[in-house]
This record gives sequence, structure tokens and C-alpha cells, in this order.
Amino acid sequence: MSYQSPELAQVSIAVVQEREQKWRLMLDNWEHWTTERNSEVTFCCREGIPASARARAWQHLSGSQSMMESYPGKYQSYLSRPHDSYGARCIEMDVPRQFPEHEMFQERGGPGQTSLQRVLLAYAQHNPEVGYVSAIGPVAAFLVMNMPEEEAFWTLACICDKYMPGYYSGGCEAVLIDGDILFGLLQRTLPTTYQLLQDYGIGPAHCMVVWFLCIFSHSLPVSTVLRVWDMFFCEGVNVLFRVALALFKLLQLDKCSSMTEAITKLTKIPSDLVEAELVVKEAISPADSLLTLLVSSRCIFLSPTRTLKKSV
Repeated sequence: MSYQSPELAQVSIAVVQEREQKWRLMLDNWEHWTTERNSEVTFCCREGIPASARARAWQHLSGSQSMMESYPGKYQSYLSRPHDSYGARCIEMDVPRQFPEHEMFQERGGPGQTSLQRVLLAYAQHNPEVGYVSAIGPVAAFLVMNMPEEEAFWTLACICDKYMPGYYSGGCEAVLIDGDILFGLLQRTLPTTYQLLQDYGIGPAHCMVVWFLCIFSHSLPVSTVLRVWDMFFCEGVNVLFRVALALFKLLQLDKCSSMTEAITKLTKIPSDLVEAELVVKEAISPADSLLTLLVSSRCIFLSPTRTLKKSV
């Protein structure tokens, strides 16, 4: 089931139909487009994937479609195994907390909650080193909103194992490293905002959990989250840095008069400040030199353990 976003109201029917046709063409000839015309794929992801093509596009972009096809029956195999009792209890308690206002998850024990619970149990089997941590819950829930259950599982596996290795494992080493990199970039690009946060004693921990770990799913309006995820699946974790820097700019934290006001803005972002087109425009605007700095910073500091999990 696909979550219909308000973004469609912002473009004409003709434009939506044109984009849908373009995405059908790309998805039906995916290898050609990603090898010969990859820049066009990036552009199309940045302008927004049509809701009708989004689930399939996310699967192709992430590689989850090919993983699912390579391991038929694996998802059901994971579900049939005995589950760790503690992890299963944590999942059971956390599932009702995920987007309780969304129609898919309003019924306790209903189809939506059941699908989410199964996805989380299967991932704990797939990657026992991570098992289940609460930050995975909203990511999995957002996937379940937008694609069938098994597809959501394989896409979650790609996010955790390929896009964000080390984010959800013990110690969250990658989160700490990327938090320091983010604030280093903030110091370079928005020094006034950086200094204000330093003066208030606000560090990366105040935003990395709700922003990066949840991939902004609990921080931004749904229409904006969808656009962020469109770019994330195409361009990788660097998009999270781009979006975070855009938010620091749009929130105008340097005008906050107290630590409480600044923290409130970071954790309860006013929706009128982060409309989808505005966030995307700011996120894709940094100069190439900034991207080079970002990539080099991550290459220097990332742990050798942050590699793609190959076993299933």
C-alpha cells in the first residue's frame, strides 16, 4: 500500500503523468539507465518520484529487488525460525508506537502492525549482530507504508547493511563519527549557527538520533520525507548531511534566544519551514567543494567494519 502524499497537489496532472511515463521507461530498462544515463536518474530522483512508481523505484535504487530475487523463500525462512524472546517482546511493544496516526497502524494487531512486526522479526534474524533496536522501527514502518511486506524487509536490509552500516549496531560508532563530521561541516558552512549551538552546549546527539537514525521520518512532513528518501536511495547517506545542513539554515537557529528554543526547533521542526521543494532546493545547492570535503571526511573517519553485509 502506497502512502499518498500532498506533493501531488503541487504539480499538474500532466506533469505527474509525464514523470510516471518516464519512470516506467527507466524501470523497464534499469541497467541501461543506471550505466549510460545515471545523471538523468539522479535528476529524476531529485525532482521527486511519482507515488505510483516509488515502491518499485526504491527497490531498484537500493538493490533490494535483486536481493529478493536472488534469495527466494529466505524471508519466510527467517520468520519460521525461533525468535529471541527479549527482542520479540521489544518489537511487540514498539510496533504500536510507530506512526499511530496513520491508517495502516491504527488497529492494534491489525494487518499493518502485523506486517511491521514480521519485517522487524525477520531483520533480527537476518542480522543477529544488530538484532532489534528501536531506531529501526520507524524506518521499517515508513517502508511498510509504501511497499508490500517482503519488499519492505529487503529494502530495510539494504538500508541497514549497505547504506548505513554501523548505525544500528552496538555503540552506534557510525552515528558518533558522522555527528562529528556534520558539526564540522556546520562550522564551515554556518559558523554563526555552529557557535550558538556550542554556546548552548548543543551537540550532535541532539539531532543525530531523530534525524539520521530515523532518516528524518519522525522530523519532517511526510511529503518532505518522501522526497528526502527518493534522493537518499539514489545518492546515499551523503543526502542526510545535505538535508541536515539545509535544516540548520532554514530553521535560523542563530536567531534563537535560549537553549530551550533552539532544542525545541531541532526536535519539533515547524512544518511551514520545511516544505518539500524548499528543503530539496537547499539540500542540492552546496558547492562541489563541500561534497568533496564531505566524502573525504567520511573516508578518513569511517571504520573498516562499515562494509556491506554480504551473507543472508
